[in-house]
Amino acid sequence: MFLATKRFDPNFTSQREEDDQPEPKKVKLDKELIKKDVVPSSLSSENNPAKSNTPIETNSLDSSHVSSSKSVLEESDDSESEYEVDPKYSAVFKRFQDIASKAAKNNVRTSRLADQEAISKDSENNQEEPDEEEIPEVNELVPLPQIARKKESSKKHKEPPKWITEPIIIPLNASKPFAEYEKEHLLSARMVKVLQSLNYESAFAVQTGVCPVLLKDSQSIAPDPLPDVLVNAYTGSGKTLAYGIPIVEALSKRVVPRIRALILLPTRPLIQQVRNVLESLAKGTSLRVMICRTDRPFKEEQALISSHTPDILITTPGRLVDHIRNNTQGFSLNHLQYLVVDEADRLLNQSFQEWVSVLVNALEAAKPKESLAKVWNRPPQKLIFSATLTRDPGKLAALNITTTPTPRIFVLGEEPVVNNGHTNTTSGPSVHEDRQRIMMDYEFSLPEKLQEHHIQVKSASNKPLVLLQLLINHSLHSDTLIFVKSNQAAARLARLIQLIDEELFHLNLSVERCSGELELSQRRKMLKKFADGEIGILVCTDLIARGIDIASVKAVINYDLPVGKREYVHRVGRTARAGNSGAAWNLTVGSGERKFFNSITTSIFRTGEIESEVIKPSPDHNDGYQKALSRLEQEVFAK
Repeated sequence: MFLATKRFDPNFTSQREEDDQPEPKKVKLDKELIKKDVVPSSLSSENNPAKSNTPIETNSLDSSHVSSSKSVLEESDDSESEYEVDPKYSAVFKRFQDIASKAAKNNVRTSRLADQEAISKDSENNQEEPDEEEIPEVNELVPLPQIARKKESSKKHKEPPKWITEPIIIPLNASKPFAEYEKEHLLSARMVKVLQSLNYESAFAVQTGVCPVLLKDSQSIAPDPLPDVLVNAYTGSGKTLAYGIPIVEALSKRVVPRIRALILLPTRPLIQQVRNVLESLAKGTSLRVMICRTDRPFKEEQALISSHTPDILITTPGRLVDHIRNNTQGFSLNHLQYLVVDEADRLLNQSFQEWVSVLVNALEAAKPKESLAKVWNRPPQKLIFSATLTRDPGKLAALNITTTPTPRIFVLGEEPVVNNGHTNTTSGPSVHEDRQRIMMDYEFSLPEKLQEHHIQVKSASNKPLVLLQLLINHSLHSDTLIFVKSNQAAARLARLIQLIDEELFHLNLSVERCSGELELSQRRKMLKKFADGEIGILVCTDLIARGIDIASVKAVINYDLPVGKREYVHRVGRTARAGNSGAAWNLTVGSGERKFFNSITTSIFRTGEIESEVIKPSPDHNDGYQKALSRLEQEVFAK
């Protein structure tokens, strides 16, 4: 092999070769290989032994390769790392570089393996013959500087604000004649007269706590923001009148029609129900009460709002978002004084086209830009109502509750009393001593005159027969609601009650169903017939568990248990409304359902105890019951 060295003259060629060959090229060593320790340091001009007085240890390559590498790459005194190679031998030189690189890699691997073996042997020897370890000398060693850590707070969770943990308690038995509010110059003579015409002589408990506060706030002429009000009271306690009376009274003397009160509700039946109440309260005034609903064409509704601007607008969150995003003419929140969120827990648990953020942004945009007008423009007062009002600060923060001035929470119940280390109430069960825990336990409350019953059913196959026996034993032939878990269950149970009655009892029970599979118009007809007494027993789903105000309901039967505490409170709240008496019956099968029933009925404020009852179907009814089941099976499969 003929390689290029310092003694090789690349210009030694024949005349013919000299004419054919191009200019000689410069070939450089791959310095990247040197940096990565692939080429031994002895081959690099940067580590040239000739320029250093310190001997350099080189890895032991094959003797032939090492000698040839040193002879080829040994530099002169000028220490240049570039060599002129005749192009004729450049390929040979390139092959040499490749061989040298591979050899270097193999040598590195071999040396590393040898080092590891040596280390392992040393460790074995040390284990066999342990020697005393020498303590290294510490020569002025100091610890590295560390970033200062913040002291961890002893409180793992931020405590809720005081206005949440210490609400205003309204006694259950509180009452006050509306005529006295007239003497206190809080109500007008017109309003008192209207209330008396509606058979409301005295305010209910929730109204005695909320109405005076809102009426006094409406009489304030200061531009300061008014405190937001949150009310937690059981269904049927009179929450609609609690905000309806102050709003109508405050707006009754308005001059120019503007949207001054906005009321949000989750369903269309509730919208119609609240509208009827407010229109009754507004008799004798020029106030306009309008509802927005999705079963009416949107353009028609836009034209109605622009031509007849309402003073009080009642709508669902979805329809509200439609009008805000489409910039409906006449739909302006610049003059809004009251924002009411009824059934707040249900609305906050559902997005409804992100209605909360859309509404909050619209309220911010409605604020006046001029400084003087901004000072004298009061933001709307938020009134939040629910039978199961959430106390989660995160959810309440979504509504942008004003914390200055401090909001006020009203809870309908009894003030806890501590006696000898035990906490109880004047009319309820014992609870935890800590006040915050007490108020969380009393987040849910039931009507004062509600009687609760529990019936344990031994076999699920006899459950419909036990239900019929319950209806007969307690004369629940009318004004009775039966709740089930699904539309299909409502249809089958309503028909099965009729069949069992035909086969066994012959009472000619009037039974219908009201569930989501029926059209809205059909559901309205069913509810009207039930309220008028034309239908005695109504089998329904949770669709009508909220807000439906039928004062004549005497009993509620949970044939299928609700899914949680909130649903239980709303179901049984369909009875014992407006100070009337009522009963709630709960059927459970097996120990599992019994335990679940106990879990959803604990930590709820009640004035009485849940009574247990056992109903055993008569063996004489078995044949007729089986015939009723067979008839139902034939009807189902026939469809």
